[in-house]
Amino acid sequence: MKFFIFNDESKDDSIERLAEYYANGEMSEKDFKKAMKQIKHSNFNIVVDECNSHRLSKQTLEAQEKMRSGGRATGYAPIGYRNIRHWNGEFDVVPDYNVASKIATLFSLCEARTSIDYIVKAAKSLGLVGKKSKKPLTKQAIIYILNNPFYCGFVRGRKHPMYRHKYESIISEKQFLNCLYILEEQGYITIEHKKDGEAA
Repeated sequence: MKFFIFNDESKDDSIERLAEYYANGEMSEKDFKKAMKQIKHSNFNIVVDECNSHRLSKQTLEAQEKMRSGGRATGYAPIGYRNIRHWNGEFDVVPDYNVASKIATLFSLCEARTSIDYIVKAAKSLGLVGKKSKKPLTKQAIIYILNNPFYCGFVRGRKHPMYRHKYESIISEKQFLNCLYILEEQGYITIEHKKDGEAA
């Protein structure tokens, strides 16, 4: 699995975010330990033990992976989307168009190599706030949004790096990849690149 380290976030924030990935089954123990070593956290075994006590059951993780491989999302939709329930009881994820257009603007600004600090200000002026906090998006929240593949039509998996989902995309795959590479160039994220001869 490819994982991302936010180069300017605190060690505690990195640990918390990576622990959430691991606890939700979005990252294997091997990748989790590798990421923890990358941020020079020597007590990762303690964190692994703590996460294991909160991990979802194997059956639940397998069910979630099956849903993702079938193009369905698990959990809460990211900002710019809404979780809804149709009249027949079927759950769905649909764009919240007013917010989605603003999220698309953030990607356009990033692709134009606008500074992250300016994008944070733009997000605030657009009225973008966190779903739970209802507060203006932080710099880390913006970076998290800009490297979330859901917006271009994919969900991350456990057994496979990415699955194409069945929901409407907000941006193109090309635009998403351009933003990823720009964020890496600017030093905000580190992408684990596949080595020559390594299986996909």
